[in-house]
Amino acid sequence: MKTINLKKYYYPICKKDTFVEVPDEVADAIVEESRAENANDAKQHYHCYRLCVPVRFTGENFRQETAQRKMESMKKLITD
Repeated sequence: MKTINLKKYYYPICKKDTFVEVPDEVADAIVEESRAENANDAKQHYHCYRLCVPVRFTGENFRQETAQRKMESMKKLITD
């Protein structure tokens, strides 16, 4: 028999330290499920941060250049 703290594995539900004796198989299953859940959370965080981290671009802004050229051509059309 192993003693587990329910707060460690079921925190939102069990907010106080509650120690329970359970058979070894049950304790191992709870620990294994907790590890699998933590691994899944870590993967989700990794992918979120990998996709959501801002990227800094350096160099010429080709859009601004194109917009400037279009504005100049429109000015020519209006004045001519």
